[in-house]
Amino acid sequence: MLAVISILTPCCVAFLTKTKAAATEVAKCPLVSEINYALVGLWVCGIAGVWAFISLILKDYRRRLYDPSLVLKYSDKFFGKEFEETRITAAKKCIDLVNGGDPEKVESPQDVDDVLDVLDDLGFWLEGEQISERVVYQFFAHWIQIYFEACEKYILSKRKKCPAMWEHMEPLYHEMMKLEAFKNFNNANATSKVRLSQNDLLAELRDETTSDKSSQPS
Repeated sequence: MLAVISILTPCCVAFLTKTKAAATEVAKCPLVSEINYALVGLWVCGIAGVWAFISLILKDYRRRLYDPSLVLKYSDKFFGKEFEETRITAAKKCIDLVNGGDPEKVESPQDVDDVLDVLDDLGFWLEGEQISERVVYQFFAHWIQIYFEACEKYILSKRKKCPAMWEHMEPLYHEMMKLEAFKNFNNANATSKVRLSQNDLLAELRDETTSDKSSQPS
């Protein structure tokens, strides 16, 4: 807004300067003077109105950008005591997958599916612009990364049979990795640098099977 004003003001001054001589005689008319004052008043009011409108938009945007209300519902479930055993079992099966297990022969995969369902829901809400990527990143980026990278082939095999299954998971993962790359390398395209090595991924999954699952992300 300030940039617009800085551009318009010199233009107005130049225009008024060039027409000063011609306007001198006309300006002597009282009616013309009143009109000039009215136009200036309208111009000032218009600028103030536009500035107030932009301020409201920016305030609402910031509120929506950091609004955690929806993601907190998923956080309560995912990090809750009732979901703890599901995550532990899912992590153990993910370790098997990372170690070369057949993604089409995962035994009793329900726990893995339940974890992916929660994360896919976050992707759905993110795609619908009901939550922001920053809020999702703050609460879930670590878990989105380890479960997607461990289950990537498993997800692909399932989606071959049912394309709509976990359709938001991959876009969600890529959004999180762009933010991670930007935070670490100031380059959102450097996602290959933040992908976990096999050893690091296994370490994170082992931690998932032993750490206190009731704790919330800081």
